[in-house]
Amino acid sequence: MGICIAAAMLFIPAIAQSQRQAAISTCQNKLRELGHALVSYTHNNGGQFPLVPTGGNLGVAGIYAPLLKEAGQIEDDSVFVCPGSALAENVNDFQGPSIEALEQQSGKTLQKSQRTMGGSFGYAFGYEDDDAVYRANINRSRPQFAILADSPSLHLKDRQSANHGGRGQNVLFEDGHVAYLKNTRAQDASDNVFLSDRGYVEAGRHWNDAVIGNSWARPVLQAR
Repeated sequence: MGICIAAAMLFIPAIAQSQRQAAISTCQNKLRELGHALVSYTHNNGGQFPLVPTGGNLGVAGIYAPLLKEAGQIEDDSVFVCPGSALAENVNDFQGPSIEALEQQSGKTLQKSQRTMGGSFGYAFGYEDDDAVYRANINRSRPQFAILADSPSLHLKDRQSANHGGRGQNVLFEDGHVAYLKNTRAQDASDNVFLSDRGYVEAGRHWNDAVIGNSWARPVLQAR
């Protein structure tokens, strides 16, 4: 019995680690698929990624998902669900709302849609230019500009994602590659992908400031 217990103590952690790695890999594949959809969207929209409005029913980061679906870039809602997230427990029940439905919703129904429509992922707000004009991010194929990632949390340090047990997050960069980061810094360590250059959840402070918000986050603009 002692030998069996000792063996179990060795194998169970290994199995858990294997399952976590499988979830990370599947999540990365979904982000790559969404990356292809986003690039296709930019090709049809003057090089611009979907813009998160600054107000109204559609003015939350999760709007990227209904916009991609409306543009015909995504057909299966399951691509928005990471197996390493809590949402994966109800993946078969997940179906994001349409733009038309969102525009007609109000109250708790609207709040629920806004909280979940981005799936397991957070999306990058636009940015304010030097003239304080809010603009969409342009596809410049930057290898260090984060455009989509495991959704940031509200309670972990630097808003680290709670997906994958809070150990790290998959991040899709503008050039199409996906990386698993154990912290919230881009690979050149210069940019927190979940916070602006001044440390807030808001629209980017300039064209090279990536800020990814969770599904219900709004792109707050700086008062000038």
